[in-house]
Amino acid sequence: MRRRPIRAAVTVAALGLLLGLGACDPKSDPITPRGAGFQQSAEGDLDIWFGGPCRDVVEIELGFVKDEDDEDPLRLVLRAPGFTPSAELPAKPPKPGSGIPSLDELSVGTTPDGLQATSPLPKGFDWRDYRTVRLLVKTSRGQAATYLSTKRLKDESGDHADEFYVQDQGWFDKSAFSKAEGDDFKALCSSINP
Repeated sequence: MRRRPIRAAVTVAALGLLLGLGACDPKSDPITPRGAGFQQSAEGDLDIWFGGPCRDVVEIELGFVKDEDDEDPLRLVLRAPGFTPSAELPAKPPKPGSGIPSLDELSVGTTPDGLQATSPLPKGFDWRDYRTVRLLVKTSRGQAATYLSTKRLKDESGDHADEFYVQDQGWFDKSAFSKAEGDDFKALCSSINP
């Protein structure tokens, strides 16, 4: 008989916790998608602009996905020499200052000064052979991610020579990106920069 009151108390406590976690603070900043600009260069390379600087970058991971059934996408990992990823949960944050001070763009196939390719791309790699590109930037203060469905970039780049494509937002030059940034999307590292 004593189990019922305990069970009821646990149920009420769990329900209260769920309701409390689900409550919204109207003053809090809503979750806004992070965007980066993707551009196909005249040579066919993939250039990525983060929408502004990412500070103290310790790792960049790019995943190239062929199709929906691709369970093991090709990965490019660029890592600061002093950074060792942690498998612990919760992950230990990297020591501040262990990454490169500031990075705002990346050309796929190149390695920025201060980072090392721990899993380089294979010879003959062409990003246009992939359906999706995933981007994850890790800094000493957190991480930010976005993605690109490559079809629109491949199909429309010729009409947007000096612009970057931001997934689900459209085409922007750097100035227009800054003006459009707001409620619909924000620069990739805007929430994790010191």
